[in-house]
Amino acid sequence: MNRKELKELSKSQLKGNWNVPVLAMLAYSIVMFLVSYLDNSESLFVSLIGIILALVIESWFFVAYPKLSLNLIEDESVDFSDLSVSNKTFFKSLGFSVLVGIILIIVYIVLMFSFVGGFTISLLSANDLFEAIAPMVIAGIILWLISIVIQLAISMVPFILADKEEVGVFKSISLSIKMMKGHKWRLFVIWISFIGWAILSILTLGIGFLWLSPYFTLTMANFYKELDKEYNAKHID
Repeated sequence: MNRKELKELSKSQLKGNWNVPVLAMLAYSIVMFLVSYLDNSESLFVSLIGIILALVIESWFFVAYPKLSLNLIEDESVDFSDLSVSNKTFFKSLGFSVLVGIILIIVYIVLMFSFVGGFTISLLSANDLFEAIAPMVIAGIILWLISIVIQLAISMVPFILADKEEVGVFKSISLSIKMMKGHKWRLFVIWISFIGWAILSILTLGIGFLWLSPYFTLTMANFYKELDKEYNAKHID
């Protein structure tokens, strides 16, 4: 299916089924908003508790919300019980979150030192400020593009973890990369097609995201089901 067909299918599946995904997103948003107060506490202990709570809740929702969408595709209706995930699935999601967090910290440290060192060298060797800044800007754009490609490559991980309990964290990453081979641009176009809705949601002070999130996640779930079917057809034993 093309982008338009995927989005039309998702809208038709949500017809009469908006309540659960919208209320689930509302509850998640409220809880995370309250937890953010703990993160900003002056007490180090309270802040640490807030960070741990946020990690646990985000890790659960990372697979629970995609699971809700996958169940809606399969059963054509959902209730709040469809948000439940097994302990095994939750801990795999938690492991993925921790892994991504560690990688981001390492990358941030490396980039920070590289940027400072590179800028210093450029500043000392360049004839003017523009010559010093230009290489850093170009490098920043290249890194940004690389990060988008990586995000596209591993974008199916939450759906794989929610759909295939037997698949581990590293296997889910590997499987997502394989499934997304040749489909990154297509998914990128789908992402871009939601920008208008995202802007409208921002203009409603974020309220619109309560409806946009289910729509976007279900579109992603339908995209995943299509890729999964295609991948399985190519790898039949």
